[in-house]
This record gives sequence, C-alpha cells and structure tokens, in this order.
Amino acid sequence: MNLKKIEVYGFKSFADKLEMKFDKPITAIVGPNGCGKSNVSDAIRWVLGEQSARVLRGKSMQDLIFSGTERRKSMSYCEASLIFDNTNRIFPIEMDEVVISRKLYRSGESEYLLNRQSSRLKDISDLLRDAGLGREGYSIVGQGRMDAILNAKPDDRRAIFEEALGISKFRVRKVETERKLEKNKDNMSRLYDIMTELDRQLGPLKKNSENAKKYLQLAEELKYHEINAYIYGYDNASLNKSKIYEKIKGIEEELNLAELKLNESNADYERLLEELSSLDMEKEQLSRRELEISVQLERQSGDNKLLAERANHFRNSCSETEYALDANATKAQRLKEEIAETEKELKEKKKAYDALTEQLASLNLLYSEVSDKINKNQNFMQSGQDKLVGFLGGLADVKSEAASLSAEKLTALARLEEIALAEKKLAEKLADAGDAEKEYSRQYELLCQKRNGLDSDIDEAASCLKDFEAQLFELNKRISKLNEEKTVMQARKNMLDSLTENFEGYINSVKRLLKDAQHDAALSSKIEGVVANLIKVPAHLETAVEAALGGALQNVVTRNEDDAKFLIKYLKDNRYGRITFLPVTSVKRRRLDNDGILKEKGCLGVADTLVDFDKKYSNVVSGLLGSTVVVENIDTAVNLAKKYGYSHRLVTLEGDMIVPSGSISGGSKKAESVNLLGNERELKELESKISRVTAERDEKEALKRELSEKRDTLSDALSELRQQKTETAVELAKLEEKLSKSSSFTLSEREQLNELNGERERLKDRVKEISEQVALLEQEIKKLSDTKEDMADNVTKSQTEYRQLKEKSEALHEEITSVKLKVNSIVANMQQDNKTINVDKLALEEIASDDAEKRKLLETYRLNISDIEKQLRESADNSVDIGELEEIRKQLKGLDGRKAEVNGSFAKADEMRKYYTEQVHKLDSDKQQEEFNIALIDTDLEQLQKRIEEAYDVTYSGALRYKDENYDLESSKENITALRNKIARLGPVSVNSIEDCLETQGRYDAIASQMEDLKTAESDLNQILQELTHEMVVRFNEGFEIINRNFGSVFKELFAGGHARLTIEQDENKSSLDYGIEIEAQPPGKKLQNISLLSGGERNLTAAAILFAILKLRPMPFCVLDEIEAPLDDANAERIASYLRKFSLETQFLVITHKKPTMESADVLYGVTMEEKGVSKMVSVELTEAIKHTA
Repeated sequence: MNLKKIEVYGFKSFADKLEMKFDKPITAIVGPNGCGKSNVSDAIRWVLGEQSARVLRGKSMQDLIFSGTERRKSMSYCEASLIFDNTNRIFPIEMDEVVISRKLYRSGESEYLLNRQSSRLKDISDLLRDAGLGREGYSIVGQGRMDAILNAKPDDRRAIFEEALGISKFRVRKVETERKLEKNKDNMSRLYDIMTELDRQLGPLKKNSENAKKYLQLAEELKYHEINAYIYGYDNASLNKSKIYEKIKGIEEELNLAELKLNESNADYERLLEELSSLDMEKEQLSRRELEISVQLERQSGDNKLLAERANHFRNSCSETEYALDANATKAQRLKEEIAETEKELKEKKKAYDALTEQLASLNLLYSEVSDKINKNQNFMQSGQDKLVGFLGGLADVKSEAASLSAEKLTALARLEEIALAEKKLAEKLADAGDAEKEYSRQYELLCQKRNGLDSDIDEAASCLKDFEAQLFELNKRISKLNEEKTVMQARKNMLDSLTENFEGYINSVKRLLKDAQHDAALSSKIEGVVANLIKVPAHLETAVEAALGGALQNVVTRNEDDAKFLIKYLKDNRYGRITFLPVTSVKRRRLDNDGILKEKGCLGVADTLVDFDKKYSNVVSGLLGSTVVVENIDTAVNLAKKYGYSHRLVTLEGDMIVPSGSISGGSKKAESVNLLGNERELKELESKISRVTAERDEKEALKRELSEKRDTLSDALSELRQQKTETAVELAKLEEKLSKSSSFTLSEREQLNELNGERERLKDRVKEISEQVALLEQEIKKLSDTKEDMADNVTKSQTEYRQLKEKSEALHEEITSVKLKVNSIVANMQQDNKTINVDKLALEEIASDDAEKRKLLETYRLNISDIEKQLRESADNSVDIGELEEIRKQLKGLDGRKAEVNGSFAKADEMRKYYTEQVHKLDSDKQQEEFNIALIDTDLEQLQKRIEEAYDVTYSGALRYKDENYDLESSKENITALRNKIARLGPVSVNSIEDCLETQGRYDAIASQMEDLKTAESDLNQILQELTHEMVVRFNEGFEIINRNFGSVFKELFAGGHARLTIEQDENKSSLDYGIEIEAQPPGKKLQNISLLSGGERNLTAAAILFAILKLRPMPFCVLDEIEAPLDDANAERIASYLRKFSLETQFLVITHKKPTMESADVLYGVTMEEKGVSKMVSVELTEAIKHTA
C-alpha cells in the first residue's frame, strides 16, 4: 500500500497520540456524528499543504490545536505525519519510506518536514504534485466537495482536471518562468532608465565638448581683434579728437546765427500777438451789445409764437374731445343691442339642456342593466374555463406520462441492442487477451532503467552547466568593468597626448617656438627644453613646485648665451612675443643663507633637493628653486616666516607662498588649468594601467571563449538528454496505460459481462411493464378527450353571448359619452354668454363715466383759448429799434477783416520762431553729441586698455607685437561684438567636458552590451514559455478526451443508463489554457439539462462519475472520501462501493462513512469514539457492531 500510516498528535480533538495503519486497499472509518471522524481527513489535508483555515473548518490555524476540555489543558502545538511506502517510487526519492510532517505552534509559527528534516512548503508541494496528490485534485473529497465540483465556475473546475492529468506542475513551472520573464523585464527597464539617463547626459556633454573647442577658437579671434582695436584706437585718439574739435567750432558759428534770427522772430511774434489781443477786446464789446439787442428781439418773437401754439393746441383738443363723445355714443348703442341678442340665445340653450339631461338619465339606466348581465355571463364563462384548463392539465399529465414511458421504452430497447453488441465485443476481447501484459512488463522495466540513468546524467550535466553559467556571468561582469576602465583611461591618455603634442598650457610665444622646433632641426638644436619638462617632481609636491616656479615653468633652457640670442632674434623676426631663456652657462646657483630652518617641524626641505633632474641642469634648477623651502601647510609657513624674520621664500604643499618681502599668495587653483609638471607622470601611469587592464581583459576573454565552448557543448548534450528523457517518459506513460488496462482488463470485462447480463434481464422486464402501462394510459386519454369536447362547446356558447352583450354595452357607452359631451358643451356656452352680458354692462357704465369727464374738459379748453387771444392783442403794442443792431454788425465785419490780416502775419512769424528754435536745439544737440564723442574716445580707450591688461596681461608696448598692419578698424567693433555674443551664447564652458563625455560614453556602451544580454535571455524565456504552453495544451486535450469518454461510460453504469459529457468552454477572449470546463448530464428518462436542475442524489452520483473517470485515467496513490455517499440511498451507495472495490487495485481508499454497503466493501474498519467529552479516540470495531452503531 502507498499510504502506510498516519500519526497525529494534538490535532483538533485528537489530544493523545494517534497512529492509524493502512495495509489494505480500502479502509473505512465509522462512528457517530460529532465524534471527530472528519478530523482524520482534515489532518491529511493539512499535511498536504492546505493554507485555508476555512477549508479545515476553523476560523484561524490556531483552531487546529487541541483547545482543552474540562479535564485537560490545551496544548501548545499540534503535529501530523503521513508515512508512505516508496518502494514503487511514487516520489522521486531514493528511499523506501517517505515521511511528510507538519507542525503548528500556538504562537503562529509552523514548519514542514520531509523525512523528519525541515523543508519548504514549495518543495513538498512539488513533490506531492508530481505524485498526483496536489491540493487542487481529487485526492481528498470532503463533505460538500462532491457538490462543489458541480457548483464551481468553469474556470475553477479546470484546475481539478489539470491536477488529474499532471499538468499542474507544468502550470507552476509556467508561472515561475513568467515570474523570471517579468523580473528580466524589470531589469531591462532599469537598464533602459540608466541608458536613457546616460543618453540624456551625453547630449549636453557632447555639446559642452564642442562648445569648449569653439570657445578656444573664438577666444583667440577675440584677442586678435581686441588688441588690434586697442592699438589703432590708442594711436588715432589725438587725431580723432582734433577732427571733432573742428566740427564743434563750425557748429558754434551756426548756433550764434540761429540764435540772432530767433530773437528777431520772437519780437515780431510778440508785437502781432498784442495787436490781436486789442482787436479781440474791441470785437468782444460789439458782440456783447449785439447779443443784448438780439435777445430782446428773440424774446418778443418767442412769446407771441408760444401763445399762438397754445391756442392751436387747445382748439385741436376741443375737436378731439367732441369726436370721442360721438364715438362713445355709437359704442353704447352697439353694446345694448348685443346684450339683448345674447339673452335671447341663452333662453334657447336652456331648453336644449333640459332635453339632453332627460335622455342621459334613460341611457344610464339601460347601460346598468346590460352591465349586470355581462358580469353574470363573465363569472359563468370564467368558471367553465377554469374547469376546462384543469381538465386539460390532467390530460396533459397523462399524455406526458405516456410519452415518457414510450421514450423510456425506446431507450431500453436501444440499450438492449447496445448490450447485445457489447457482450459480443467483450467475448471477443476476452478471447484475445493473450500474452500482451508480459511483453509490456518487460519493456516497462527496461525503460525504467533507462529513465533512471538519464536522470542521473541530466542532474550531473545541469549542475555542471549551472557552474559554467555562473563562471561566465562573473567573467562578463569583470570584462565589462575592465572595458569601461580602459575606455576611461584611454580617453584621459588621448587628451593628455593632445595637450602635450599641442603644448597646451604654455604661453603663445613658447607654444609657437616649440612647435617650430619640431620641424626645424637647427632651431631644435638651440633648445635644451622647457623647465617644466626638465625636472621630475613627485606627485605630492607638484602643486608646491608649480607655485614656487610660477611663470618660470615655461622658461626655455639653452646651452649658452649665444643660443639664447639666436632664439630671441628668431622671436623678433617672427613677431612671436617674449620668452625668458635660461642659459646653463650663465644662470647662478642659489643657496639658503641659514639652513637651520630645515630642521624645523613641518619643513620638508629645499625645493631643488626634492625634485629629480639631469645634473647638467643643476645650476638652472638651483637658481630657480635653491632658495625655496617647502613646508607642510600655511600655518607652518607663517610660523617659520615670523621666526626667521621673513628671510626665506616658503611654499606649502597646497601652493600657498610667503616671500621675504612679506607678501603672502594663495587660494584655489583653476579647475581647468593644465598641470605642466604632472602630465608626463600621469601619461606613464596611464600607459602602465592600460597595459595591465588590456592584458587582464584578453586573459578573461580567452577564458570566456573556452568556457562558452564548453557550456554550448554541455548545453547541447543536456538538451539531447532531456529530449531522450521526454521520449522515455512518453513511452513509459503509454506502457503504464497499457499495463493498467491489461492488468484490470480481464476482471473488469468479466464484471461488465455479468453486469450486462443482469441489466439485460432488468430491461426486458421493464419493457414489458412499460407496454402494459402505456396501453392503460391510452384508454384513459380517449375517455378524457371526449369529456374535453363537451366542456369546450359550453365555454364557446358562453363566449358568444358575452361578446354580444359586450358589443351592446360598448354602443350604449359611446351614446352616453356623446350626450354628456353635448350637455357639457351647452353648459359651457351658457356660462360664456352670462359672462359676455356682464362684461358688456360694465362697459356701458365706463362709457357714461368717460362722457361726463370729457364734457368738463371741453369747457376748460374753450376758456383757455379766450385768454390767449386777449394776451396776443396786448403784445402787438410793444416794439424794438433794429437800426442800432445793423450798425453794430457792420463794425464787427470790419474788425473781422483786419483780424484775418493780422492772423496771417502772426502765423508766418510763429513758423519762423519755431523753425529757428528747432535749429538752435538741433545745433546745441549736435554740439553736445560731439563733446560726448570726445569723452567716449577716452572712455572706450580706457575700458579697452583695462580689458587688454586683465584678459591678456599686456600693456600697449606688449600689445604692439600682435599688431596687424592691414587691420580693418572700421569693422572692429562689429567683429568684437559678434565674437563676444558668440562666446556668451556658448554659456559656461569647461575643458573637462571632453574627458567627461568620453567616460560617460564608455559607461553607456557597457550597459548597452548588458541590455543585449538581457534581450537574449528574454528570447530564451519566451521560447521556454511557448514550449510549456504547447506541452500543457497537448497533454490536457489528449487526457481530457480520455476522461470525457470515461465519464460517459461511468455515468451510464452508475445511473443504469443516460448520457453525460464534458465540454471545453471556447472563449476567444481567453487563452486556451484558461478555457473552462462545462458538465452536461442526462439521467435516464430525462431531457439533457443543466446540472443545477439535478436532484441531490443525481448531483452526487454525477460528481462520483467524474471522480472515477479521473481515477480510471490516472490512478492516485491514495484517495480520502469523507461521507461522499451520504445523500444516496443504499442502492446507489452500493454502486459507489462496487466502484471503490474495482479501483482499489490501483488506488488506496480511506473512506469515512455511515453507509452499510460501504462498510461491507471495506477491508479494514476503524471506529472513532469520544469516551471522554471533547477527546477523540480510535478503537477497533467488529463489522456487525459498526453497522448496528450507525443504523
């Protein structure tokens, strides 16, 4: 047996240690309800890795630990173990016994153990899943589990079949591969972010590098233009000023003449202005008098005109009022006639209203009588229809029963034909079941030996391949690091080579001389070298020595004074500028006056003793550094200077310096400055490092190629081994299936023959019984049909009478409605007539009131007209003298003529005044501009001189060597402004950006290489994913077809007929691996229907059919069934029990039951009882006692 025993301690109600042995195919556990039988299956489920406390019938995992009783204390932990017989190697472990255990402590800690050794849940889950004991499968079928498979969603149902087909392990691998793929994508995303950031940095760095080169070029051009502009500006300043002074003198003469003309114009302007003022005063007096006379005339004329207009207004008002009185009289007469006519119509409408009211009363009475008849007829008809419907229902039931029996008869006859054919085939198979099983067993043993050998080879190859991959990974990392280091160092070396080759950092004159010496042997023979190249300075002293030497670093050393003279002449001839030369024969050595300072703390020594040089240059080096003392820091320097009375030249390691004069110089060094002393040292260090890195990289590359070749060879071999293993596994699976079928073939087929014989006899009896029942039902149907015809005739007559009464009722209702509408219309008209009469009477009263008011108003108008005519007669006696007014107007006309003449002269005088004023202002402005130009010449010259001295450290005399005789001064300002703008547009410039750019580019290339490696890994993982998916789909489809066929046959056997099938739910929105599983079941005698419409017993048997269909395809090592047959009667429970016996040859069953047939089929019975309340114990029970106990 596969499961040897269970050990439980402290689990739920098992307070004492429990040990159950399973050495028979079927073991049954019995006992009363609530005694703890199901706790055994919970313990097995828990050990197999169940993580849900709810599935284990608890709220939390701590509920699994024995909680104590009135007599016992609670326990601190629980433990359960499953001991398996592994001689058949159901687990891939080279041990004959495998123990899987699980512990849980009340603190919440838990652990899994494999063969009493701590293990991971994942490892145990994989182990169980490979053996067909995964949590998703049917290895444990608990209470309600049978129904749950039918109620589950199609998607959830698929997991059970995948577990049964051994696909769940592939799904786990697929999920793991997808997780690796996602992690690989995350790594790619991170590298992409880094590459994006580096790419973002490279853009500005490349731009800054280009800007630095442009800056150097533009700065050189700007220097040329600024120095030449300064020279020519300085030389031409006096001449330009003289020209401006001559221009100012001419402007002053023009200005004096313009001022004289302006004074004359101002005098004419004032005279004419006074004359205009006098004319305006005289004209104002005459105009005032003219206005007074005109006002008197206008007032007199206006009053008369107003009175005349008022008189006309009152006359018009009188006429309008008289017309309105006539209109009111006409309107009043018309209203009186309308009122009389409306009252006459009102009397006629009252007579029509009374007649219609009488007609409506008689119609309502007749309608009430017809409605009563309709209600009586309707009640009678409804009663008849109800009786007919009930009768028809009974008839339909009888017909349905007859049809059902006929269908059952047809099914039984078809089944008899199937049984006859099946019996024939079974007989043939039993006759042909020869020696195939022996041949299968021999082949199976050979394949097992081959598989075991392949497993060993694969494990060894996989381990070696893993080692190679790890070594290659580390090698790739190291090679990338070395390439990155080499790229950075090579970029730095190239830059230093460029600086050295181009003599960057040297002043222009030294640079030109040294470049010419490279191509002129005669010139080169006169030069020993530059001071910076003739001495070798330790790295830590470079800053101090550079500060001590200062500009002397660029001094040129010659053999003697003649060589120096030759070089000076060469500089003059080529206008290269000035250089300090140090002839070896003439430079004097220097020594400290007092060497006591060398013994002081913090003093490092005299500078010339701390550097290396060729002995023939000792005079030069001593002359430059022989009196300079190097100290550690500024504090030491200050203290020593004070102590020795500033008698020594002191320099610190950071470049700060104190000279005997007492001045102290120091500060930070420009970041972009060139280190003339350290270039050669740094170049040698870089060359050494590059050689070392290159050698190591080549060595690693060679090792990488060697390992890659070994890895590829081993990988190919491993793939071949795995392919052989897969092929062997497929062959083994086929042989296992053949062996399984062959071993159970004879017994199974004989049992099927016996079952078919019994089924044939039962079906014959049933066909005979059905025929008799159908004959009786047909007689009853004929009798019921005759009675139905009589009842239908009565109902038809009632319906005809009802329709006639209904038509009469509807006609009366329409007539009543028509009369009501007429009555309502007459009532509305009468109300409207009364309203009209009242409105007309009210209008007559308003007309009478309006007439009285208008007559009073007419009398008032006539009195006003009389008064106005009297005032007009009195006004005619008064008059005004018009002669005086005409004389004044004649004088005003003469003044206007004179004023026009004066205005013309005034305008001309004003134009001249404005013209000469503008001339004076313009000339004055021109004079000020020229005076400003003189000041501007001095200012520009001063600023340019300051700029030249600050930027280029040259004076006028020093700038003359840069003078271009053909320089275009006119365009100098534009060129200088344009160059400055170009430099400004470049923004901040750093020469280090070139080195930074190269370094960043190296990093970018290295990461890009890593990105390519990750893309390759992604492709490999996708390939593995496709292979797993294909394998899962193929395995599932093949296995599912077998389970579907098994399900159909098992269903027919359990139900003694019927049809059932499993279908894959096709959904284009889902992956083929996620298609759900649908279950269709048709018990015998019923239509194919949804499983939700099956009864409880039918649902239980359907789920059992699925279980046995799975076991038929792939027997499990063991299966726990917890009261799965509880909803079934004894007959169906017996069918389940017989199937358990059939499958017990391959699968070990542990059954928790109350059913007698199941107990009878068991090989061993265990009884669970609670002698002590709350504590379960396992006892041996005789079969007869167990049946009596559960009855």
